[in-house]
Amino acid sequence: MKNIILSFTTNGSGVATVTGERAILGKLYAIEYKRGTAATGADLTLTCNGPNGSSKSLLTIVNAGTADLWWYPRDLVHAVANAAALTGSSGGDRAEPIVQGVPYLAVAQGGDTLSGKIIIYYEDTVKETFLTLNTHASLGTASTNDTSAILGKLYAVEYQPGTGSTQIATGATLTLTCKGPNGTSKALLTKASAGTSDSWYYPRDLVHELSDGTALTGSAGGDRACPILQGVVNAAIADGGNSKIGYVAIYYED
Repeated sequence: MKNIILSFTTNGSGVATVTGERAILGKLYAIEYKRGTAATGADLTLTCNGPNGSSKSLLTIVNAGTADLWWYPRDLVHAVANAAALTGSSGGDRAEPIVQGVPYLAVAQGGDTLSGKIIIYYEDTVKETFLTLNTHASLGTASTNDTSAILGKLYAVEYQPGTGSTQIATGATLTLTCKGPNGTSKALLTKASAGTSDSWYYPRDLVHELSDGTALTGSAGGDRACPILQGVVNAAIADGGNSKIGYVAIYYED
């Protein structure tokens, strides 16, 4: 476990912003709020500013109060087949959000020249790889293989469709697979109409009964499992528009 501290002092309008001293890569485990002298009505917004101008929301608190507090933020997980968000009844646990970049804290209504701090606790157990998607000049498709094979657990996927005139079209379908030995191919994620906003997915496979291999859902005590990566990851785009550029980041544990 590692941590990074964001200490703030508000201005006369009760506002403060703090940029972390370094970029971090890992799984966000917990956030501690040390109120100090900050006003009871302080609003806290914590984000992580990543590569290519991306920004991921980590926590938003309105009227934080007068006590020192702890929070354990968690993201929804997603089905491999269609990227549908999973709830408990579908076997979906929550996942520790990925932090990849520089933490950024914004404070509002914190009182006149008052101080406090946020402490971010994270696990640095993940690795990352990036795939660039350049769509064809007339077909609107793209297919990119990673530069090397991976063996590990897929933890999260970040989709960045790009910006401006070269942004991948909102109706694009994103498909991720892992090409293994002997010509095998494992589905990792499919997302139709992927949109034009940066988006995060935590793909999870069903787990199974030991005795007969029956797939377990939430009502049968079945959590979801991180899919295995064993081979070369491929990212593909269909209906993405012509001559567009986007990116996919793969986060995994080996």
